Amino acid sequence: MDLLTLDLGVTTGWAWLRIYDPVNRYFTIENYGDIPVATLLDSLQALTSYGKPDVVLMEKPLLTHPGPLQNQLRIAVSAAEIVFPAHEIVTPSQWKPSPYSSYPLPSGSSQHSRDAVRMGVWWLKSAWVPDTLAT
Repeated sequence: MDLLTLDLGVTTGWAWLRIYDPVNRYFTIENYGDIPVATLLDSLQALTSYGKPDVVLMEKPLLTHPGPLQNQLRIAVSAAEIVFPAHEIVTPSQWKPSPYSSYPLPSGSSQHSRDAVRMGVWWLKSAWVPDTLAT
């Protein structure tokens, strides 16, 4: 099972996680990075070269900032919803208080990509109910 997480913003952090043992919740971080809003639509479409994610998890920004910032945030949200119309929404208050909010990552990664990875780890370890466990 593949999970794509998006920390949407003027710079969008993303992470692709692959779950290879749903019962024990074992996974690998396949890749992660950042995408500027100017290339977000094309870059998100390019991410599908990894395959079609089974779940897309998005943390949407608050759209309360007036002016150019709000316009850029709206573009980011729209681009993600165009490429991945089926998605789940999470809020920072859901995952940031968890112990996974400080999940270790290699140095040099941005706050946006770290947040995308950590949001995915939180979802896999805390929020997701695998089909194999739901019965």
